[in-house]
This record gives sequence, C-alpha cells and structure tokens, in this order.
Amino acid sequence: MTKRIRAGLLAAGAGAFMIMGISPASAATFTAACNTTGANGSLYSTGWDYGEKKIPYISLAVGDSAADGHHVAIRLVTYGYAPDDVTYWQWHHYYGGKGGADSWETSATSERSIAGFKIQAAVFEGSKRLNYCEDSAT
Repeated sequence: MTKRIRAGLLAAGAGAFMIMGISPASAATFTAACNTTGANGSLYSTGWDYGEKKIPYISLAVGDSAADGHHVAIRLVTYGYAPDDVTYWQWHHYYGGKGGADSWETSATSERSIAGFKIQAAVFEGSKRLNYCEDSAT
C-alpha cells in the first residue's frame, strides 16, 4: 500500500472518530426519593431525554417503615407539555410489613412527548390511599 493511500485511510479514520466524539451526549440519569409516615420510595432511571416518548429503564423501590397494619406502594407519574397531560401509572404494592421493601424494573411509553416524571410513594388500607409523598426526578 502506498504512503498516500495509507495517509488517506488514517485521515478518514480520524475524521470518523472525531465525528463520533462530538455526537450528542447520551441520555441522562435521573433519581427521585421521598418518604411519608410509614413509607419511603425511590426511583432510578436512565436512557430518557427531555421530550422523548419513552423512558426505557425505570427502577422503582418502596419500603414499609411502620408496624401499622397497612401496606405501601409506589407509582410513576409522567407529564407532558400541556397542564392536563399527566399519566398516573399503576401502583406497585408491597405487603411484607415493617422493615421490608420491594423493587420493580420497568419502562414507560407515552403517545405524547414526556416533559418530566416523578414518583409517588403511599400507605394504603386496602384500596384506600391514606397518605403519600412525591418527588420529581432530577
């Protein structure tokens, strides 16, 4: 191979490397955590960027901190750009009692762009929510 061809291949490879090096950064990592009397919840998420329609990875965790005979739950809440564009996702319940916790790995896909999200952790008596806390993912 001649020196000129070899130099051209090196230059092309360096150019491709530079283009990859200046590509947009990958999506950020988000966390949220809150606690209320009897429950605490947390969220860890990655792979989402502002305005996308899908949050590809979400880890939710809830713990029971009171021996009160109630159970605890956690859910994701997503919101879009309009004030009424809010989705309350399903509750994930933990029935194991004081000192115990559970976690769930999931994702969320919306028909509209997602502008942000948060968690709600709560204490329940049957299907009645007694109290809750919430925290926005940052």
